[in-house]
Amino acid sequence: MGFFNNIRKSISNLPGLRQINNNNSLYNEFMNGWGWSFNSANKHIGDLQVYYEAYNNVYVKSCIHAYIKYSLINGFSVTDKNNEFVDYATSNYLTHLFNDPQGKRNSDTFATLNNQIWKSWKLTGDCFIEINYDERFGNIPIGFKYIPTELIIWDNDNSQWGIRNTDKRYENDEIIHIYEPRIEVKNHLWGVSEIDSIGLSIALEFSGMKHNREIFDNKGIDPKGIVSFDPNIGNASISANYKRLKEEKNSKGLLFLKGASYYSTGNNNKDMDFLKLMEYSRDRTLVGFQVPPAVIGIIETAHLGSGTSEGQEKSFNKTLSGDCVTIENAFNKALGRSGFKEVFEYNQMDLENKLTRAQIEDLQVKNGIKYINEIRTDYGLNTVPWGNTPMNYGMFGVSNDPNNTEDVIPIGNLQENSHPSNNEVKLYQKALLLERLKEEY
Repeated sequence: MGFFNNIRKSISNLPGLRQINNNNSLYNEFMNGWGWSFNSANKHIGDLQVYYEAYNNVYVKSCIHAYIKYSLINGFSVTDKNNEFVDYATSNYLTHLFNDPQGKRNSDTFATLNNQIWKSWKLTGDCFIEINYDERFGNIPIGFKYIPTELIIWDNDNSQWGIRNTDKRYENDEIIHIYEPRIEVKNHLWGVSEIDSIGLSIALEFSGMKHNREIFDNKGIDPKGIVSFDPNIGNASISANYKRLKEEKNSKGLLFLKGASYYSTGNNNKDMDFLKLMEYSRDRTLVGFQVPPAVIGIIETAHLGSGTSEGQEKSFNKTLSGDCVTIENAFNKALGRSGFKEVFEYNQMDLENKLTRAQIEDLQVKNGIKYINEIRTDYGLNTVPWGNTPMNYGMFGVSNDPNNTEDVIPIGNLQENSHPSNNEVKLYQKALLLERLKEEY
């Protein structure tokens, strides 16, 4: 019993508001002294420019738009899960705060803020949101403002985020940082960009398109062709033919040469590698962002993204829900510091098959697994007086339970204060007789 008593004593002394003492952490002690040597003050402008240019890639843009579009379609809600009574004044205030992050007079909306969050996070690996306060209301946030990543630096001396090339620094409760953390100690305060893992694929696609564009824009004969002159032809004639071919635009028509022969080497298998290169780049981009092909409008059979579009949307919903939690936690930590018990949440994607659900519920009611009122409540409908009676119809249309004869409701007779017909009574009696015979047997 001594072991369990010690556990009870420990639980009774649980801390309320946890505050980590850095002096008790060897890691924090080391980072306080040498952390500056492992972390860059800011992300390099050149790297950020590469991230922004990657957005011009159609697949990168479509993948990021998928996160923006589906999260926006789902919408958001502000709830207090620990309290069944809703504080409408607080929940309404926070709902308006997210709907109009810079106030009613500003053009920014939740759609604007949502768009900026996903683009910045998925492209640069980091997203910074400034929390606005009003001195008249103390520690209550009155607005959220997106700050571009290229303006943010980390001040190692003061351990604060700040504005580049200025002395302006943010307190911990004045900025929200949304990012995917690194696992290595180097630059551990900055997030990881997905572009880093697919950058080579994007570069290959760009190089391939540039190479083929040069071929398509070439004015003259096929560069893979060969012009063969007779050995007795003088250099002047060769130069004249070369000059004529160079100056004239030949759209792959007839070629007239004096004292020369033209041979086309034709196209080999390497000429078809461009399309494979494009597909390779596309596939790696989709895998990097974890977006199924059907979600961005790519339809292929027996190849990439096999399966129904509904199944692919369900798969993407799992990825989206996980990434939404990262954004939710960042905002909710800021709201918790201000004393709010309510939390901000993205709503779940509604991928329910209405017909399948109706068929399953019909079987559940007929087999006595659920009551009618349970089903009606799930749809937001009012309960009915006869809705709490089990309706296990069985093969004769009546309940198979002989012990609850007073609450049985035959099929076709679900109206309140109504009486069963003679045929229904006979069916009922026959069912009870068979049940008794079955038990005795």
